[in-house]
Amino acid sequence: MPMITEIYHVSSRCGGGKSLHTIQELHRHLSQVPQETVVFASKTNDLTQQNHEGFQVVSNQSKAQFIESIRIDSSTEQGSVIQEFSEHLASGYRGVIFISHESLSRVRPDLLKGVRLIVDEVPQELAHAITVRYEDKDHGSKWEAFLKEAPSPHAGYQKTVLDPSVSEEEVQRYIDNIREGRDTSTTQVVALLLEFLLEDYEVMYTTTSSSDGRIYRLYQAIHWQKLNQIIKNVDHFAILSAQLKKTLLGFIAEHHCGITIKEATITPNINLETKHKNWARIFPILEKEGWSSTLKKRPANEILSHAGTPVTSTDTVAVYAQQIAADILKGRKSILTLNKNDPLHPCMDTDNIARTTNAVHGQNNLRHFDHAIYLASSRPDPFEVKSLQMFAVDHNLDVDGIVGAVRTERCYESAYQCVARTSIRSPQANSEKEHILIVPDMGYAKYIQSWFEPGYAVIDTQHLHTKQPTAKRDNEKDKRRKIVIQILADQQNKRGKLKDLIAQAGISPSSFKRYKEEFRPELEVLGLIHPKRYSTKTDIKTAA
Repeated sequence: MPMITEIYHVSSRCGGGKSLHTIQELHRHLSQVPQETVVFASKTNDLTQQNHEGFQVVSNQSKAQFIESIRIDSSTEQGSVIQEFSEHLASGYRGVIFISHESLSRVRPDLLKGVRLIVDEVPQELAHAITVRYEDKDHGSKWEAFLKEAPSPHAGYQKTVLDPSVSEEEVQRYIDNIREGRDTSTTQVVALLLEFLLEDYEVMYTTTSSSDGRIYRLYQAIHWQKLNQIIKNVDHFAILSAQLKKTLLGFIAEHHCGITIKEATITPNINLETKHKNWARIFPILEKEGWSSTLKKRPANEILSHAGTPVTSTDTVAVYAQQIAADILKGRKSILTLNKNDPLHPCMDTDNIARTTNAVHGQNNLRHFDHAIYLASSRPDPFEVKSLQMFAVDHNLDVDGIVGAVRTERCYESAYQCVARTSIRSPQANSEKEHILIVPDMGYAKYIQSWFEPGYAVIDTQHLHTKQPTAKRDNEKDKRRKIVIQILADQQNKRGKLKDLIAQAGISPSSFKRYKEEFRPELEVLGLIHPKRYSTKTDIKTAA
């Protein structure tokens, strides 16, 4: 059977009915071709259940032939989900198997040979960054004994490979122990790392970095081979999503695997709405792109200006932006999307605000809200950007293109998915209602505006902030450094009590504490403060 050459992309605005209409058409198709095996993969177990129940409703109401369907996930299977899924595929099951993206990524690709694959939302598990990070002084875990380093063409990085003296059986057993929960001391991403190396996938890089006085070790790679293996086996591949080309999966499929992404309709008779016909006013906080986790932690008065004047708030940018949003909303009910660990401004702690994270796919219970605030940040950090750049260089791909695709997917598309939980999901072409959408910067504003029919969404710049000039920020930083060094030196030389020295410097105790943390590594070197006792807990994460 020849390998497919196209991935079909069924796109519409959020709430446009992609899944519902696909399920209806799928049932009609299988009524005519009943001996086909279809895998329908959804982002979460909840969506898997929702799509399966939708198919059952269509099947039960149909006067045509009844079509078999089954849902396999952790809520329906007491044993191994992957084993159950694999057994159904191996036995030649005919009908529709509803599973999660995670299960799709873990099943043996050869079992998908000849399958019609439909995926609801972009399956990030098939193309993602692997990042393992921990404090370097904790080096020496059992799994690291499996690894060996070799020279790399990229400055500051070494290649990581499996040590030839280690048996594949031993590594596989270690992976299986993690996968099956027999080893809970090591996270699943280590299993991904070892699996990546065991399968002899391309290159994994390692480096060390310093941050907040600690030295960290990182292992990084771009894991795209699952996508390629699935492409080589399935008979048909369709993805239902708002965005595909500007995602990591879409970029790799198109530019590295040589697969055409073909924009498609479900049937010629079904025209999904591609844009919103709702009135919206979009307020960006920053004039230029650059919203990030690092920026959000900075005091607003040290980095932001409004109408040419530095802001006076000493709150962090994350908290200050919430106050700006509250001033715009004036008490209206709204969804508020923040990162999990972002502090909440007291003005947002009201019954009128529904706080969410950016994991909102499939949520339809918020459409009674007309307005939305999105202030989360999922911008790839510098190390992930470097990993993407090295991957692009190694494969002669467009460096800016791959980084831009990830930024669009992770930041802009994530914001659109969140604000589209509101009532803009419902068609309201003749309504006079205006939806207020507050976003981090102009990049977010323009992307979300592109999802509205021309003229329906305007970008309002009256609350736009700019970053203070770099030279001015540097001068302010140098001033803070001199103040905290002087206070600590005077304290060390017993020239006064600490609280009096702080007062004489004209700053508050909280500002002193903040300055001390900002310049901690330098102050430790100068012997003005004692080094912190840092936790040795391993930080292992995946950037999917």
